Amino acid sequence: MNFSLLRIMWNDWPALACWVALPVVWIIHWGFPYLQRGAVPLPLALPAGVSVALLAVLFWRIKRVADLFAHGVAVSGTITDLRIARDRGRLEFEFEAGGTRLRSWMPVHKTRSLLSLARGDRVEVLHDRCRPRRAIVRTLFAR
Repeated sequence: MNFSLLRIMWNDWPALACWVALPVVWIIHWGFPYLQRGAVPLPLALPAGVSVALLAVLFWRIKRVADLFAHGVAVSGTITDLRIARDRGRLEFEFEAGGTRLRSWMPVHKTRSLLSLARGDRVEVLHDRCRPRRAIVRTLFAR
């Protein structure tokens, strides 16, 4: 395990969104009746269900990175584009797998380590053996 859970939750946009949304759901659930006098609290099943869905997405994103670190193929790749809108973005890169040049992308959060990457930079890419387009830039999640 050479990846960092904190770096996954900080650099991967969907993981970060789920991580932040979990306490927000419960704060809204418990705080709304105090802000809106006379409001009936929502049924407990609603925030619990939303929390289960958020946790499922968070664990899926963590497992995806963990699987690529454990079983992925490490190749050299090149950053082709980095698009950022506010605090999130899309990191696009290309690499060679099985003699074929492939392009892939990943949703990212705007961090210092992400901003250190630029178009044309060489990076280490981890890709799935069976589905090579399923890939990540290793340096964003490594310890």
